[in-house]
Amino acid sequence: MNRKLALFCGILCVVIAINAVFFAIYFSGKGNDNAIENTILPTNADGTTQAPSVGATMPPVEVTYSKDNLSAGFTNPSVDYRMHAMNHGFGASGASAINISKKYLSQGLGGVVTNVGWNKAYLDAPTAFTSVSASFKAADQVGIKYWLYDEMGYPSGNAGGRTTINNPEFVAKGLVTLTVFGNGNTAASISMPSDVTKIYSAYALDSKGNSYPATVTADKATFAGTDGNWTLYMFCEKKLYEGTHAQTNGWQGQDWLTRDYLNLLDKNAVKKFIDITYGAYASNVPQFKNVVGIFTDEPSLMESYQNNTDVHTYAQISWVDGFADKFQEMHGYDINQKLNFLFEGTSEEAKTVRLNYRQTIGEMVSQNYFKQISDFCVANGTKSSGHLLCEENIVQHVVYYGNLMQCIREEGIPGVDILTGNPVTYMQESSSPYFMAPKYVASAARLAGKSNLVMVEVCPTDTQASDYSKQTVVDALRGTVNLIFFSGVNHINSYVDPASLGKQINNFTDYFGRVSYMTRNSMWNSEIGMYYPIDTVQMNVIPSKTSTLGNANTDNVKYVIDNLTLGLYKKQMDYNLVDDQFIREAQIANGHLMANGISFKVMLMPSVEAIPLDVLQKLVAFQSAGGSVIWVSKTPTMGDTLADHAAVKEMAKGFTAEKITDDLYARIKTFVGDPLKLDGAIDNIYVSKYSTGGAPMYWLLNNNADEKTINVSLDGNYSFDIYDPTTGSITSTGNSTSITLKGYTTEFVVVKAN
Repeated sequence: MNRKLALFCGILCVVIAINAVFFAIYFSGKGNDNAIENTILPTNADGTTQAPSVGATMPPVEVTYSKDNLSAGFTNPSVDYRMHAMNHGFGASGASAINISKKYLSQGLGGVVTNVGWNKAYLDAPTAFTSVSASFKAADQVGIKYWLYDEMGYPSGNAGGRTTINNPEFVAKGLVTLTVFGNGNTAASISMPSDVTKIYSAYALDSKGNSYPATVTADKATFAGTDGNWTLYMFCEKKLYEGTHAQTNGWQGQDWLTRDYLNLLDKNAVKKFIDITYGAYASNVPQFKNVVGIFTDEPSLMESYQNNTDVHTYAQISWVDGFADKFQEMHGYDINQKLNFLFEGTSEEAKTVRLNYRQTIGEMVSQNYFKQISDFCVANGTKSSGHLLCEENIVQHVVYYGNLMQCIREEGIPGVDILTGNPVTYMQESSSPYFMAPKYVASAARLAGKSNLVMVEVCPTDTQASDYSKQTVVDALRGTVNLIFFSGVNHINSYVDPASLGKQINNFTDYFGRVSYMTRNSMWNSEIGMYYPIDTVQMNVIPSKTSTLGNANTDNVKYVIDNLTLGLYKKQMDYNLVDDQFIREAQIANGHLMANGISFKVMLMPSVEAIPLDVLQKLVAFQSAGGSVIWVSKTPTMGDTLADHAAVKEMAKGFTAEKITDDLYARIKTFVGDPLKLDGAIDNIYVSKYSTGGAPMYWLLNNNADEKTINVSLDGNYSFDIYDPTTGSITSTGNSTSITLKGYTTEFVVVKAN
């Protein structure tokens, strides 16, 4: 046995010992999932929390779990936990609103998502808001909830054209670049094309990277030349519309509906949208303060091409007046002298500039759009919600938002949409795998302490309404939504017509009301984290002239994340994505990294090339305190500033990049140290660990069309309460039992100390 192996085994034994002590306390009736979080520990100079010695005990906290406390709410969940219907006509339904509300209630629904009538007058219609108010009054009389939808069609932000039509300065814009190559002291120039709005700047670079000013007029950039080979770059501002989601979104508006799109980077543009839409609802609908959430739909930056196969004239990046000032404030240097790196380059400097550019974009979008809307909602008694665009692929997180999880954190009720009703399609690996979308969103919600209400817009475009007469189609839809909920979602806003489910509708709504009730009255506690390697993707994304995004470097990051996700699920483990902000805010204690009520023992690092130095230092401290940090596929070579690259490389010298293997999953499971035993037909049985009232709770999901029987056992003086969402029943058993899960169903196993 060599020294490294001996050291590893020693550490492993200590970790297992800590896990055993912790689990005993966890079950004893004197500890719960908050025990570690409630521990007050001394702080080191760097802000990390000192870990207690191995023999240290946690302060006692009484377990409050009781089946009696959950049984009524589980068996017959209230409207708060039940599916809501997406019905854009409900707000203008007038006298029929009372009958629609009664019908929804009889079908087991809990509410409706609606808006003013969609017509040419839209927000200016004389009866627009009085109709919405009357519809909400009917909903109140019947006892169902209501949400608002903030746009006519999608993407949100246009206010039916009103945001930009009289304010062209609010229209989304970007930068494009044109180049000419030269040699020696022969002058060259570039004329401004007719399809851009103005020249922003120009400069030349020689073969050594030295920069030279160019002469810029209203319609031309000229460079006099210099020794050797050189390149003249001209950067122009351009409206972002053609070929983007603003044009190709599929929403069939009338010819009176302008499709120019607002600039999400522009705080004033977003404020106008808020004033026109949110402000109008708040001023004219008395029930505004009772709205559960306000649904914004697929707002995004319009720099990338989407839903077309064309090769466009330009690669383009997002821009706004004042961007360079914000960049200078955040990163301490002038981006105006390095704009070429946003479009090209593989050097460390080029990658760093792109990373810093996208960090600035993420800050501006999250604050100017999502936080500004959220602040208005909070000030007026409600919460922001909705969903973003293309949440499935981390490359699109960068192109559409700079940093998707940073934006999700600002929503009052984080949300996602899913466009399939087929669990097989949902779990397929692809360029945009469905199974990742809710994982990113729900992970951000947990990190921000907002996991109590996480929404999914269910819109299964691959399943026709008429097919719901078939039991297999209903079962598949249930299986798909099971998987969405398993990722951390716990509320449904659905485009599925309730009537299309026929006699199955009440079973369906009861089932997910119960799943919602159990998950919203518990705390996720699976203890495996996966780092969100947004910095690596930010530095590698280069704008494209086509709708094809990404490259070998970004694709590798996505591949590792997706395959680790599938592998963990198949090995009966669950995880949560973890971003830089969480790591910075987290405390370290007893081998755990913890904040906002969740903690991690294991941190997986998927194909990480760039990581902020302070984040890496925190992870090293976490590992030194007994946590496990596992680098998969790659180890870091860069920080997020030029000054930090050398320090990151030095720290990473001792790291080893591992491959995705069965042995890796076995080690992860050992590190987590969960003593619950599962055997039998566990293929495609997924398991996530929660706690409810301080008692451990295991969520068992059968992702098979066929019935499966599994054996569940736990050594010691314990017993189980088993919650079945299909029937609403609660069964108490000993510490060893067989559980039969019908196809595409779930059950919850709560562990009690006898």
